[in-house]
Amino acid sequence: MYWINPERSELFFAKKVILVEGQTDKTIIPFLAKSLSIFKHNYTLVDCGSKDNIPLYLKLLNGFKINYIVVYDKDHQAHKNPDAIATADASSANIEVNIIPDNGKSIVFVNDIEEEIGLRDGSAKNKPYIALNTVSAEGYSISGSLKRKIEEIYE
Repeated sequence: MYWINPERSELFFAKKVILVEGQTDKTIIPFLAKSLSIFKHNYTLVDCGSKDNIPLYLKLLNGFKINYIVVYDKDHQAHKNPDAIATADASSANIEVNIIPDNGKSIVFVNDIEEEIGLRDGSAKNKPYIALNTVSAEGYSISGSLKRKIEEIYE
């Protein structure tokens, strides 16, 4: 009950649930989908709070046989040490082992969404705001790889 708040409870009524790690993903993914004219109102995005919380939601969605897609970061940024990368890999493996192919699948950002959109410093405060300013700036061009990922999320 703690993690199914009123906003997250939309997952019970959605045609498809998009599980994301945090606020930046929840802000940028629908914005890009709208800019590509593929946004669907009957899909709901759930901010899981972190990569490590995603398996909790997967167990719930699998139990109710709710369709989903999981969007998470690989987290292999150049500044990370081998232990941090190993921890990220363990978290990723924990997500993947909980995905039931009949119910859902995953989309993995190369390192994180900030890097995918071309944001130079993903460690800044107010990341959702800075990321939104980046993708809404005049002349911003979405990469082919990111475009395909957004299309796959909203297929």
